[in-house]
Amino acid sequence: MTKAKLDAAFVALHKKDLDMNISGLEEYYAQILANKQMNNKPAPNFDYENHKGGKTSLESLRGKYVYIDVWATWCGPCRAEIPFLKTIEKQYEGKNVEFVSISVDVEKDHDKWKNFVTEKSLEGTQLYADKNFMSDFIRAFKINSIPRFILIDPKGVVVDADALRPSNPKLTEQLDGLLK
Repeated sequence: MTKAKLDAAFVALHKKDLDMNISGLEEYYAQILANKQMNNKPAPNFDYENHKGGKTSLESLRGKYVYIDVWATWCGPCRAEIPFLKTIEKQYEGKNVEFVSISVDVEKDHDKWKNFVTEKSLEGTQLYADKNFMSDFIRAFKINSIPRFILIDPKGVVVDADALRPSNPKLTEQLDGLLK
């Protein structure tokens, strides 16, 4: 831009935008690398409040593939995935895969989460993360944006720390391949 002899204010403005975009891409790339580093490693455990009562731990789900949806009631993209998730859950009903949704809603929205799960007839295992984004499990996966999906094998090993969304048709291909 400097070689083109453009107005200095114009160049400064666009350089700032470019620098921000590059910074964002670098952060995104670092997140992808961090996600990949979690693959093929034991998943950290959680022990969260279950909407149906009591608590549920990842350890208690051993023996099944576990497809985890990290979401919140206020998250538009998370809510947009719900109809697709319901379809996938029905499709794999009775198969060796457990669908777990972990809400990272803040404590003041605990009742909002409980009501939302009931009103929307959410299926699968509905859990509420202690300490929302600061929860140990959430921090272990370095989750800083949602929705985020994680796939864990029956032995508790991470298959994909950044799994496909339910709206992605390739998710069924991946699950079918694992369940053979």
